[in-house]
Amino acid sequence: MAALESPLLPGETADFSEWHLAYWAYNDTPDGFPAFTVYDGVGLFDQGGDDWKAMAVLARGTGPVNESDLPYGGPLPSEKPRLPRQKLLTSALYMPYPAVEIWRDGYPYLAVEEVKDALMNRGAVSIGMMADFNEDTWNGETGAFFYSGPRGANHAVNIVGWDDHFPRERFATRPAGDGAWIVRNSWGTSFGEAGYFYMSYEDTSLDSGIVYLASPAGEYGIIHQYDPLGWIRSVSPLETPAAGTPAWMANVFTTEESQVLRAVSFYVPDYGTEYEITIGVLSGPTPADKESMPLRGQRGVLEKPGYHTVALGKQVYLPRGTRFSVEVKVTAPEYGYPLPVEAPVAGYSDRASAEPGQSFCSADGETWIDLTGGVPGGNFCLKALGQGAESGGCSTGAPSLSAVLLLAPFGLVLIRRGRS
Repeated sequence: MAALESPLLPGETADFSEWHLAYWAYNDTPDGFPAFTVYDGVGLFDQGGDDWKAMAVLARGTGPVNESDLPYGGPLPSEKPRLPRQKLLTSALYMPYPAVEIWRDGYPYLAVEEVKDALMNRGAVSIGMMADFNEDTWNGETGAFFYSGPRGANHAVNIVGWDDHFPRERFATRPAGDGAWIVRNSWGTSFGEAGYFYMSYEDTSLDSGIVYLASPAGEYGIIHQYDPLGWIRSVSPLETPAAGTPAWMANVFTTEESQVLRAVSFYVPDYGTEYEITIGVLSGPTPADKESMPLRGQRGVLEKPGYHTVALGKQVYLPRGTRFSVEVKVTAPEYGYPLPVEAPVAGYSDRASAEPGQSFCSADGETWIDLTGGVPGGNFCLKALGQGAESGGCSTGAPSLSAVLLLAPFGLVLIRRGRS
């Protein structure tokens, strides 16, 4: 939660409940959101977690709530199921670490500079590390950590600052050069220097820094969505996926009250990803059945990979009972599978589900194919955000989805760095 709280400073001091986040990640919510898969024989609050799960839970609107309302180790969140949400996660910017294209002074220069920029202009950066504290990796006297082995991250921490001149001699095992991150751990103030420590830029386990950005809780009172477990797979509707080739995704929703659409949220896998948003009012079951397009072809470029909320160029009023589509054309410069999907994966997202008629993909923006035909239980990670307001199947001859839809190999880190 520190990464969500940090960007609010100095104007707002927040303390959000980790207890709430951890509980509802692994329990079905009163709103009907499913839980991530629970490991057998492991206590609920010992299940662990990662940024991907945290993003999914927060982006769907499950919290955050105040620590004072649900303190760590206090009553179970199920005893207070309707605590007011304080914010809504609207952006999570990914910083792939390490960036192997350019190394300088022994460390991944591109990633280091990008994290520094985020710290200066956004806030703390959540990142994964291998928490193997032993005599070879940890110098308790100097509070310095450096892991150089092959194992990946198993613990989440927050980078809060840096020191380019931190001497390499202060590490238990010396890296090639000076320089260290200042890291906030989650093990209490008795660890390191009041809960903080230094970590070498050259640590080989550092994985995917993420900056969390939130909007006021009341800014978007309505969230249309089918992806409560977040981005799990990536797909392409093309027979031969290729980087830089556009692909289309769409979700179809029906309004339960009169409302004004104000924004669209989705994930992108690459730096400099181009998008084009269209909102259609439908007369039939698929995005091809448009009777009107209150918003057509809103274009832009997302400079960083991650989860983004794009404000619509004009607000779209939709009466109660309106069936509408949200379409996004996505072009990722260096990634051939640009469309983000929530789908069931054994041991992780077994509870993910979908119904025909919810999510569609297209290779040309005209012929739409139901996603469940090729990804059983799959929905696009594409949300429509709005506010309440007072009143004021496949096309004929469409090819089989299973013949054209290709999936990237399963993996939660599906981001790519553009060349400098």
